[in-house]
Amino acid sequence: MKRVIQVLMYIYAFVILFSCGSSNLPDRFSETGSLKFTLLWDNPQGTKIAAAVSGGDVCVDYGIDNISVQIIDSSSNVKASGNWPCSDHAWSLEVPVGTNYSVKVEGTVESSVYWRGEKNGINVRSGEPTDAGIIQMSYVGTDTTPPYIISTTPSDSADNVSISNLSVTAIFSEALAESSINETTFTLSDGTNTVSSIVSYNPSTVTATLTPNDNLDCATTYEATISMDVKDMSGIAMTSDYPWSFETELPKPSGVSANPGCEEVAINWDPVIGATSYNIYWSASTGVMTSDNFIENVTKPYHHRNLTNGTNYCYVVTAVDSRCESSLSAEVCTMPSGTIGCPNPAGTWDSAIWDTDIWGP
Repeated sequence: MKRVIQVLMYIYAFVILFSCGSSNLPDRFSETGSLKFTLLWDNPQGTKIAAAVSGGDVCVDYGIDNISVQIIDSSSNVKASGNWPCSDHAWSLEVPVGTNYSVKVEGTVESSVYWRGEKNGINVRSGEPTDAGIIQMSYVGTDTTPPYIISTTPSDSADNVSISNLSVTAIFSEALAESSINETTFTLSDGTNTVSSIVSYNPSTVTATLTPNDNLDCATTYEATISMDVKDMSGIAMTSDYPWSFETELPKPSGVSANPGCEEVAINWDPVIGATSYNIYWSASTGVMTSDNFIENVTKPYHHRNLTNGTNYCYVVTAVDSRCESSLSAEVCTMPSGTIGCPNPAGTWDSAIWDTDIWGP
């Protein structure tokens, strides 16, 4: 359940425009914008209680006496700040028009900070209202424990990790200061170069996500690192850097199919991003492995010809690039069929067609 207080904050944004050429025109004028957001409060026991359910006043129920707000730009400059009684429930201050602001909020009890929350990536535009959405207010009054990582994806030392649409994630033990988890504190490297990525943070799931801007290389060991500069909402930092590694591979082909014909089988599959060619492994029995018959450097669809009608054939496909080969696809099996003497797709004729009883001299 959630305890919500709707906060409507009017941000008076101003733009100074200088005029020239006519002394009858004003030297400057200002325009205004507005910013609103909702504060979602954790109670001291960690349960979120909705104001609509309790019917009470969150400021009274939790003993919050003051709310302070800072508007901070991307260079960590404080562009505006204010401090008001929580019981007012609405506040205003002036802030320059700008982009990528962080809104940082603190709630105090008897002059001690007991709640913190923040929201990043806020743009204040002249003459337009901006809804910053929900700001999660985390209870930090008795917090003395550093944040730590509960789990990661991929896990440490994982191998055969598909490079297709791969994101790297870490789940934390508690809510983080959102501004502390970014492309500087959460990185990915191939051992030589840092991978260009975008880092995001979901306060609802306390999960940080690193998304590479391009597909990773296959057959490569990557190391992800979250630095000890990451902090919780109490401002307590991790005790040390947290590195973990994993090894990548090309995704194996999916959507593999085998369609029978006369003395041939047509094998098809879905294309794999990053693959330059494909290999096919086949056998006349199930359980195909890389030690079985091998057809390399093929493209889709592939026609496997000169087969025996009535015999079962099984296939798996792998994706290949200049560095590696994927694991095996799912296996598919089928049986070519037809009458003797069907045109041989390889471009030759079955010898039975030239029987003298049929053609004669």
